[in-house]
Amino acid sequence: LSAAGYGPNCISYKCTYQLYTDDLFDFTNATTTETILMLGVGTSMKSTDYSMLGHDIVRGRPGIIAVVVDFMPGDPFKFDPLRFVDATNAILDELSPQYNEATMLIVGGHSAGGYAAASTISISMDDLYRHYH
Repeated sequence: LSAAGYGPNCISYKCTYQLYTDDLFDFTNATTTETILMLGVGTSMKSTDYSMLGHDIVRGRPGIIAVVVDFMPGDPFKFDPLRFVDATNAILDELSPQYNEATMLIVGGHSAGGYAAASTISISMDDLYRHYH
């Protein structure tokens, strides 16, 4: 069980995320991934604050990866669904060479991150799911 942290440039701003998988973090030998779970962090939280949850989500489930994303680092109020969508798309773009066989994307979050994730439905799910069509 392993986790890896990244700090990609997510389109027009910086975001951070932690990726959790039940496989050893080796893209060349990874089990086929069926599901990607994007979890937005809560108010005043960081992507590194969810290590136990990330590990618990993937433990014993080699077909799923969990991505805990701080789509507004340094901002205690993480209510912006557009930033959540931008961060999700940027992370999926970065992951797509390794995980392009995934057939399901689940978005969610804790506290304000949950609000932002739920609010993406009213923006455009087509934009969020563009990787899977």
